[in-house]
Amino acid sequence: MVENDDDKTIAFFLNCNNLGAQFVQAVADDVNVVDILEPTYVPDIVNSFFSMNGVLNYLGISKPLLVVQVTELADGIFIGCTLNHCIADGTSFWHFFNTWSEISRGNIDPTVPTSQSLPPIFQRCFFRWRKLPTSKQKPMLKWAPTTSRPLKQLWVIFGNLWFAANIATLIKRSVGESSVLVLTMGTRQRIQPPLPEGYLGTAVFVGNVTTTTGNVVEHELGWVASQINKAIASRTAEVMRNSPWFNVFGNDFGWGRPIAVRTSFANKYDGKLAVFSGIEEAWILKLAFHLRPCRLWQRM
Repeated sequence: MVENDDDKTIAFFLNCNNLGAQFVQAVADDVNVVDILEPTYVPDIVNSFFSMNGVLNYLGISKPLLVVQVTELADGIFIGCTLNHCIADGTSFWHFFNTWSEISRGNIDPTVPTSQSLPPIFQRCFFRWRKLPTSKQKPMLKWAPTTSRPLKQLWVIFGNLWFAANIATLIKRSVGESSVLVLTMGTRQRIQPPLPEGYLGTAVFVGNVTTTTGNVVEHELGWVASQINKAIASRTAEVMRNSPWFNVFGNDFGWGRPIAVRTSFANKYDGKLAVFSGIEEAWILKLAFHLRPCRLWQRM
């Protein structure tokens, strides 16, 4: 770590000495897969399946940059990965993880390079979202922009959850307070020239949709979705264009494909929403919504 006194910036340099990765093997033979998947809230035991909980990015100067913990359950296996965000983004991580699974099954020669315990702060639950019926889409048509960029159902999902989160916080907030929806968008295909598929690094951009709590709860859902649509549409091709979708179910270490994905309490804050594509059908989403327990179901 080097600090520049002139512009008050800090730069991190990596020394590739093979000491940056750690592998942990653990056993939880009293835990079944159903114990993780069935509860509405993600059980606390899941946090113990991830190493380096509470370790911040800058601590990578002395801590491992990557830790993989494989936990043997009574009837399954849980693979927990912790990666320092200073060296890679989500796309890079899942590219690494899926490639690792291919190597483990002998599908890729590893010698040939390719292009390719703190208590949880929030309670987490997973919602299932199926394709919006046509009858539900019609009331939102009046909010559709006149340009060639239509409202997407994903924006409607985000808008609905943003609306619910604001309703839940009205007990302690006024309608005039600022409400911000933070969107994480990928930049790999939005820069010119685009980054190669095998790029390993961080390439994400954060965009904000800012309004008031009153605007979110008083307007129709179509209006809320249209504000999200405008914010994303404003990121032109010169700035950004794609969403950071990750192939979370594309790996197979020889045990079969994953049946679920869960996260630890690292990098969580009040109101954060993580979206994963489903494994069962083409248009099913898994939404991990993080709220403080005191307001999770208040008026939602």
